[in-house]
Amino acid sequence: MIYIVYVIIGTVVFLVLRKIIGRLFPNLKTAKDVISGFLAVCLAPIIAKVIFILFFNLIMYEYHPNRKFETNSWQENLQDRHQMSEDLIERKILINKSKNQIATELGKPNGDIRIETDTLSNWRYNMGSRGWGFGLKYYYLNIEFENNKTIQVRREEIID
Repeated sequence: MIYIVYVIIGTVVFLVLRKIIGRLFPNLKTAKDVISGFLAVCLAPIIAKVIFILFFNLIMYEYHPNRKFETNSWQENLQDRHQMSEDLIERKILINKSKNQIATELGKPNGDIRIETDTLSNWRYNMGSRGWGFGLKYYYLNIEFENNKTIQVRREEIID
């Protein structure tokens, strides 16, 4: 399959180079075919790889705008939470807050958790998913606690 791509690209490169060399050096008759052929054989794989890389970069490109964290927006819109996660992390909004304060701002990580008796040292919030390449990318916000205070907040991305 890849050899077919090389032949097609090589043929196009050969014809273009033959035309360019013919105009630059009108006295060369057979040498322009040899030079064009040699350059086409050398350049075809390189050009094919560049096209392949550009094509897949275009497919895998993702843009998600960053938004300022707002409690109401976080609690109402699960799919866009990851857009606010950078603001939460950079401004250290959740650092040194208790589990009660976190639950007030973000909601409970699981609906049935009892904060008074919770002994978990890590809470994980689902921040939605987006299409990515040929699959999905899932976003999570991990909050680590020590002595009932937040010590670290980080974003996790899982590609399916």
